[in-house]
Amino acid sequence: MTNPHLDTAAFYAEVRQLAFRYALAVDSRDLVCVASLFSRESDFSRWGEGSEGCMAFFRGVWEKFGPSVHTVTNHVIDRIDDTHAVGTVYCRAEQQQHDKSWRTYQLAYFDRYTIEDGDWRFLSRKSYFWYVDIDGERHVGHPEPRPILPDAWGTWHEFWNTDREHHEQLPSSGSQS
Repeated sequence: MTNPHLDTAAFYAEVRQLAFRYALAVDSRDLVCVASLFSRESDFSRWGEGSEGCMAFFRGVWEKFGPSVHTVTNHVIDRIDDTHAVGTVYCRAEQQQHDKSWRTYQLAYFDRYTIEDGDWRFLSRKSYFWYVDIDGERHVGHPEPRPILPDAWGTWHEFWNTDREHHEQLPSSGSQS
């Protein structure tokens, strides 16, 4: 008889490993490894599906910058059924540009996971940005058009819109109490 708690712990550990392995594969520019983390059903838009689409997509992305450091932090995972799950992964990514300057991105990945050949894999991975720091100057979002946090969360707008009267009565952050 298997222990359901051990099964649950193993599930979370396996899915979290995807995020860690992804960060390492990106930073080491390991196309084969990053492709192995995605499902054969993963769609990379104009680059195609599966491993070939994945490698074509990442080859193009990685040519845009030099060395990088991806630090994975919060990782929330929700199991949908025995073969599907969704998750949100926070990440701080630092990238050296070709002019030798560095950019720091604070982002979150919104993931969909699936079981394939007995292993958990990414079905899709979408990045949403809080900000990018360019030469010490923080810019909201991303230099290219991308979804922006916290605006992408419906709960953010719901919080600020449904209780507007209460929020308007709060002292500003610069006021003394």
